[in-house]
Amino acid sequence: MGGGEGALKGYLLPAITSRSSADAHGPRARRRRDEASIPTAVREAIQAFVPKAGTKILRAKPSETSFVYDWGVRVVSTADTNAPAVLMCMTAETCRTQRLKIVMPGGKTSKVTLHLTKAHDVGSDKTASEEGRKRTRDEDLAVLKRSPLFRYDPGRAFVLLETLRIVNNNLPFRIGEYEESLIIRDLMLKEEARVALNAKVIRHSVVEL
Repeated sequence: MGGGEGALKGYLLPAITSRSSADAHGPRARRRRDEASIPTAVREAIQAFVPKAGTKILRAKPSETSFVYDWGVRVVSTADTNAPAVLMCMTAETCRTQRLKIVMPGGKTSKVTLHLTKAHDVGSDKTASEEGRKRTRDEDLAVLKRSPLFRYDPGRAFVLLETLRIVNNNLPFRIGEYEESLIIRDLMLKEEARVALNAKVIRHSVVEL
């Protein structure tokens, strides 16, 4: 097997085997890590929070795993059921004193996330891990693009990538894409890399595998 194919397998196989520990990095585990990093003052402020008259606290459901609920209290109106929920920020003394509230239109957390990131430099483990995976994927892309296999025969590279993904990916179906799918998309589906797959290309790739 040539150096190009070896580089492709060297990328794909570790991605497959490392997935067995995915449960340790799932939403619930990530939420527990986020909660453990919350300062005591913030946790105590959340516990002691008393809503104003005409409002009530709406706790996060088990399915709502966003880190924003660890840094504030979600409040809804008891008089107007159509009014959007707001999150009372408990992250810093200034926000607690001013009773700063951030509107959550449609229940979305994007405005709260923006406030926590810009005002308090607070983010989630999920965001950090996703950025780390993207950096790693970009580095792997650069290596593959420099490989002789991709430069001289991108069609064969595409077949090898797809074959390795199908053969090795014996994991359960999930919503979203695996790293192998992302690397194929980023490497092969750009205009300059579109290739014609014919019997010759596929036959050579099968022999090499």
